[in-house]
Amino acid sequence: MLKRLLREPLLHFLVLGGLLFGLYGLENDGAASVGEKPVIVVSRGSVEHLISLWERQSGRLPTPQELQGLIGNRVREEVLYREAIAMGLDRDDSVLRRRLAQKLEFITSDISAQAEPTQSQLQEWLDDHPQDFRLPARIDFEQVYLNADRRGEQVRQQAQELLQTLEGKGAEALLGAGGDRFMAGFRFKDATSVDVAQLFGDAFAQALFRLPEGNWQGPLESGYGLHLVRIGSWGGEFGSGSFDVSFVALASEDCTNGTDDDGDGLADCADPDCAADPACAAPANDECAGAITVL
Repeated sequence: MLKRLLREPLLHFLVLGGLLFGLYGLENDGAASVGEKPVIVVSRGSVEHLISLWERQSGRLPTPQELQGLIGNRVREEVLYREAIAMGLDRDDSVLRRRLAQKLEFITSDISAQAEPTQSQLQEWLDDHPQDFRLPARIDFEQVYLNADRRGEQVRQQAQELLQTLEGKGAEALLGAGGDRFMAGFRFKDATSVDVAQLFGDAFAQALFRLPEGNWQGPLESGYGLHLVRIGSWGGEFGSGSFDVSFVALASEDCTNGTDDDGDGLADCADPDCAADPACAAPANDECAGAITVL
């Protein structure tokens, strides 16, 4: 009897069907537990936008019931939109394609229609923000070095005596001035305050960049000893100068993007936080800081 029952096709069908049903149920339960339930979030900004649209159309604020209806319509619209996307209704839809193309054309035409600033507007911007376009101060200078370790306590007196000699004979007295040998040389060209500080120290650089040009001055002190210095010339801008405003506009855009396409260092080196003190006008990064040129 049992053997006959086991050979019945109907029993085989029921057992196989039960197994398939059980596997299908397990698979769907696993997918439901792993997958996230769809959530529609109506943010505060979206609610404020709905209120603004209602107020413009009706001339008054919506009541709480009307606002609830607006939010409900927004949720229903989002549900239908997501379901349409899931069903692929956005594919091969000529109306939708044309609408998206028109929207992109509208956006691009609006951007291209923006008027270029005039020269007077650019100049006004430059006058209001001169610090954004200031170049780092650069100087040419000469120095006579006195070795404090070798000269001892007499070094300051000797520096004063040597200063009088230099003032009397001028720059031609530099080579025969009686100073000590200095490993980096005696003439420096196109140096920024950062360059000078790297070689002589911060205090020396700050003092040097406060000196006027033309005369021998000092002594200035560094970690090496004392130095008598003469500023040959200044370079760079410290205040609102006269610039080509069209170039300033391009430089401002390059600086915002962190580029320096023309290679002159303006966009990368401009320091917007720099004050009028020339010693402050230094490059904003090491890449801009040119090495001191020793002649």
